[in-house]
Amino acid sequence: MNKKRKKPYKREKAIDKDKYFIAFVIVLILLIINLFTLAYYKNKEKQEKIEYQKRQEEKLKALETKEKNRYTDIVFLGDSLTDYYDLDKYYDTKIVNSGVEGWTTDDILNNLDEKVFKYYPKKLVLLIGTNDLRDEKDTKYIIENIKKIVEKIKKKRPYTKIYIESLYPINNTNDSKISHDMVGVRKNEDIQEINKNIKNYCSKNNFTYINMYKELLDNDGNLKLEYTKEGLHMSDEGYKVITEKLKKVLKIKWKAVKETLLFLFTFI
Repeated sequence: MNKKRKKPYKREKAIDKDKYFIAFVIVLILLIINLFTLAYYKNKEKQEKIEYQKRQEEKLKALETKEKNRYTDIVFLGDSLTDYYDLDKYYDTKIVNSGVEGWTTDDILNNLDEKVFKYYPKKLVLLIGTNDLRDEKDTKYIIENIKKIVEKIKKKRPYTKIYIESLYPINNTNDSKISHDMVGVRKNEDIQEINKNIKNYCSKNNFTYINMYKELLDNDGNLKLEYTKEGLHMSDEGYKVITEKLKKVLKIKWKAVKETLLFLFTFI
C-alpha cells in the first residue's frame, strides 16, 4: 500500500508563516528601538532646555543684582535751591543732589544724561524755573520746558516715580534782610501762574505735585522772612519746613529718628 505524500504547498505555507513572524518581530524590535531613541532624544532636549533656562535665570539674577547696585533711591534735580539743600543732613538713604546753581529749564534739558539717567533713580524730585524768570523768560515757555523735562525722564526711565515741586515764593519787600538785586524781576504772580499750570499737568498725567509754595508763605502772601536768607534762597528754617513736607510725600523717616532708635538699641 502506497503512503500518501504531503503536498509541497503546505510546507511552503509554514515557511511563509515563519518568515512573516520573523519580519513582524524585526519590525517590532525596530519600532521599540525607534521609540526608545525618540524618548531618549526628547528627554535630552527637555533636559537641555531646563539647563538653558537655568543658565538664563542665573544670568538674569546676576544682571538684576548688578543693576540694583546702580539704582539711586532719590535724585533731587534743580537749581541753587536744590544745590544748597544739605541732603545728607536730613536724609539717610541713597540720594543724589543734581542741583546746580544758576541753572534754568534749558540747562536741565541739555544735561539729563549726566544729572539723571546715569543714576537710575527710583524717585526724582524736580524743582526748576526761578532762574528762567530771572532771565525774563515767558511763563508759557517755562511751563512747556518743565513738561519736556518730565516727559524725557519718563520716556528714558519709565520706572522712576516723578515728583514736581511748585516754584517757591519770593519776598521782595523793603525788609532790611531782603536783597532786591538777588530777587531781581521775579514776581509771585508769575510763580503762581506757573504753579497752577504745572499742578494741572501733574493731575492729568499722574505725576505727584508738591505744593511747597503754600508751605512757605507768610500772612501777606510773600516768602516768610524766617525761611529765607535774602528773599530768594532758603535759610535752615526754610529747609526744615521743606524737608518735613517732602518726608511726608516721599514717605521717608527722619534721619534723626533712625539714629535715635539705633542708639537706644545699643543698650538693649
